[in-house]
Amino acid sequence: MPHHNLAIKAYRNGKLQEAWPCCMMGNPDELGMDNQWGRLDIPNVSDLTPQEIFDHPRMQLLRDNLDNGIRDNACSTCWRLEDNGVKSYRENQNDPYHDGILKEVQEGILNTKLVAIDITTSNECNLACRMCYPGNSNLWFKDIKTLKDNDIGVEHIEETLKIGLQFENTKDRYIHEDSVQWQWLMNNTDKIKVIECSGGEPLYDTKFIKLLKKYVSDGNAGQTILNLHTNATQFNNPKMVDTLKEFKLQWHAFSIDGVGKVWEYIRYPGKWKDLTDSLDAYFSMKNIYIPRMTTVLTALNVFDIDNLKKFNDTLHYRYNKEAPPAELNFQEVYPMDKGTALIHLPKYLLEEALLQTGITDQARGLIQMGIDNNKENHQKVLAEIEMLDFTRNQNYRNFLDKRIVNWLEGNVL
Repeated sequence: MPHHNLAIKAYRNGKLQEAWPCCMMGNPDELGMDNQWGRLDIPNVSDLTPQEIFDHPRMQLLRDNLDNGIRDNACSTCWRLEDNGVKSYRENQNDPYHDGILKEVQEGILNTKLVAIDITTSNECNLACRMCYPGNSNLWFKDIKTLKDNDIGVEHIEETLKIGLQFENTKDRYIHEDSVQWQWLMNNTDKIKVIECSGGEPLYDTKFIKLLKKYVSDGNAGQTILNLHTNATQFNNPKMVDTLKEFKLQWHAFSIDGVGKVWEYIRYPGKWKDLTDSLDAYFSMKNIYIPRMTTVLTALNVFDIDNLKKFNDTLHYRYNKEAPPAELNFQEVYPMDKGTALIHLPKYLLEEALLQTGITDQARGLIQMGIDNNKENHQKVLAEIEMLDFTRNQNYRNFLDKRIVNWLEGNVL
């Protein structure tokens, strides 16, 4: 990743605080949320253009370390997963590049050239997913307002949902249009050949759509690949489709965390039919590549792995009936002590989840980590679930696997 890519996502008060070769470097580790900062610690990074950051000596040291088999501490997120036998983001991302599928990226890797940018432009989103938080979805503020209106204290909300509520001015947490980095992106659409973005929802995000339209108006969309982390619900918007068709290739990661009612429970207030209709529109476009599916594995969907595997395979066969489906990518939830994290389920349920026929090595590794580091906590799981059930007028009994429901209600056989 550091040989071709730069992630500029960590803004505070409208200024870039940290830049990384990939977004996973910004994930908190077992020491907590505060430990995600300062992993590269490039001085005065807010004043630097993406190219200047990419060329910085600290980035070069990172590249040298990786080239020489030295584990740079900045990459601890991936090292921890790999040490536990779980395929990391680094390994997932490197596979297709090494196969030469994306020639632009391959060129960047071989020549140490900045060709890919990973950004988050805002928290605008049409969904309020249960594993998310207000910083990544403005729709979450409806939940927070409902809780406050019912005299539920901020400290109790933060502790139960494992979120921070210091997001009153969310615009200052994302790239500003007058920033050095944004101006460079808008003026160098000929240089960046791969645009990566997560949200919020990129295809629902006003600022990101503005960037896409700049690529189109500059005549550079046809030489640019879109690699978005998207909830895949926006492809049935005709205007959006018209813009997307201008780009050389769409190679997205679809964030899908369940099938049918499980998806509707997690990705509130989405409707499963709206998702499948959107995917129909996606597959009608010609400039698409093999879709990838990413799932955050939690107590809410740990028994939906077989359904997820079948749905993932269906997406791949829709793209190419001959090619074998790519492996579904599973990720752990952050922060790691979130109520619905796997470590809070009892070991017997996690061991049962390992018996699913569609389980992948990556999912097996994450579940095994939940067993090995187990901190069973019935109260913590139930408190998170019921707090959001209250704000969303949902009832977990109508959505979750009966084994999870029985444990939550104390009906253990």
